[in-house]
Amino acid sequence: MLKEQASLTAEIKPRPEAVSVEELVKRAVRGVLPPEEKLRFEGAADRKNIRVDPDLMEQVFRELILYAARRVEKDLELTVRVHDYGEKVCISLHDNGPTIPCDEKDRIFDPFSDYGRSPRGWGLPTVRRIIEAHGGKIEVGRSEVGAQFLIYLPSKGAPE
Repeated sequence: MLKEQASLTAEIKPRPEAVSVEELVKRAVRGVLPPEEKLRFEGAADRKNIRVDPDLMEQVFRELILYAARRVEKDLELTVRVHDYGEKVCISLHDNGPTIPCDEKDRIFDPFSDYGRSPRGWGLPTVRRIIEAHGGKIEVGRSEVGAQFLIYLPSKGAPE
């Protein structure tokens, strides 16, 4: 519990460097998902480089993937899309599980809500803090099927 509280209050200082979105997601998946689970990259996701702290953003993707895996009982499918969105880059992570109820969308990143917490204690509240430390934001997207998370990061990278 103390470690969880510390992760919610400790200052996050990203050390940005250029890294590919595809490599970050693949690193996050290793050891988390069985090989039979499907991971698909669309748009520029397989070739887009972003300036982020690779260790912190790997944790972001790992938590989002673990969140999806807890919600999808069998045959998880993940789609990663990347596209430019003005002066930001939008990274979309979409799974084939149940949708997130409307009443939970606003609370999912709340550190006092059980909805977005993980057994390890990082969970979605810390995911939001890491993304905000990079000058970005995360939100739950609209989806007919599955959960969709939209991560917006500055095109020029995290503030240094």
